Amino acid sequence: MVYEAWIGVVNMSVTAGLVIVCVLLARLALKRAPKVFSYVLWAAVLFRLLCPVSVGAGFSLLGLTGTPVREAAGYTTRVEYVQPAPLPAAGTGTQAPAGQGGQTAAAPSGEAEGIQPSVSARLSAGEIAARVWLAGVLAMAGWGVGSYLRVRRRVVGAVRLEGNLYLADHIPTPFVMGVFRPRIYLPAGLGPEEREYVVRHERCHIRALDPAFRLLAFAALCIHWFNPLVWLAFFLSGKDMEMRCDEAVVRQLGEGSRADYSACLLALAAGRRMLAGAPLAFGEGDTRGRIQNLARWRRPRRWAALLAAVVCIAVVGACAANPGGEESPPAEETLSAQPPAETQSPEGGGEDSPGVQALADSLAGVETGETPLSLTLTQDGEELGPYEQSWTASNSVYYWNQLLHITWRA
Repeated sequence: MVYEAWIGVVNMSVTAGLVIVCVLLARLALKRAPKVFSYVLWAAVLFRLLCPVSVGAGFSLLGLTGTPVREAAGYTTRVEYVQPAPLPAAGTGTQAPAGQGGQTAAAPSGEAEGIQPSVSARLSAGEIAARVWLAGVLAMAGWGVGSYLRVRRRVVGAVRLEGNLYLADHIPTPFVMGVFRPRIYLPAGLGPEEREYVVRHERCHIRALDPAFRLLAFAALCIHWFNPLVWLAFFLSGKDMEMRCDEAVVRQLGEGSRADYSACLLALAAGRRMLAGAPLAFGEGDTRGRIQNLARWRRPRRWAALLAAVVCIAVVGACAANPGGEESPPAEETLSAQPPAETQSPEGGGEDSPGVQALADSLAGVETGETPLSLTLTQDGEELGPYEQSWTASNSVYYWNQLLHITWRA
């Protein structure tokens, strides 16, 4: 179970890595645009990190890289760069590949001794990697929960000012905490002007549902902790989020407020350690970069904002979709693996039954290609059910991996 989940995560992580590179390039092109557009681009990355399937489209970015896709369910497909290694057969020997006649038989003892070590070594490496990945996920999640609980203890005695505003004595910087009912915590000693800037900034986070987005981003980081591009995306998306809120506050108060707002940001960030577990803190992120961004900020022209929005939508759509969009024509030939009635097994199966051998004989001469292949499994004129349920446990994984390149239809 863990091994299959690990393979799925690897496929998603590779896909997300390609999308992250594309977002970084688009982010450079939108460098002078409002940061709201750069921030929206990260939605495609988050989708790829958390969702294993997507719809097919002719304008997919992954279509340029020859990304292998597989039908999932309905109109969705999934990317498969890596497939699970075939498991050894149940019993004493390793399941031998189909021979010239397509039959599957246990290899002789001499061959089994030669094959078994390589298969076992490959599977052991995969299983070890899966367990290391799971340990990393649990460690990251444990650190996040522990940090959150430490922050909760520091605001136990917070005093409510109004609405969702709370005043606390033992916090170094303002921050938002909570997803469903987010609260804004302010440190004691803030002046009236500083409080206005901070409250506007944090309420911008709440209106944009940033607490929920940040929680999902951290969950994706826990799952894909082994991918350095995901760490880069996590930190850059946080910077874009903070800069977007900075620009929103200055747009509300007027461009004349940039100097005072920058001074407030610098005063609250200088010499103060950030709170781990409080992801939406006013002074978090690259303070110097945020101040420089405010110094360059100008209210964009309408045509420039419209062009940036079109680019943003096109990039997100192309990164979120899988290659496809046009159904391949059905194969003219339907392979029927029904054995003669007099040779069928009354029980309907078994790895040495005539039905399985007849199916293996029929598949042995099939040449693979781009044309989808329909497979019909019947016994005594009745369907046996989905393909993966028509094999015994000892040989199903081997044949499934051998036939993954074929598009199966129910």
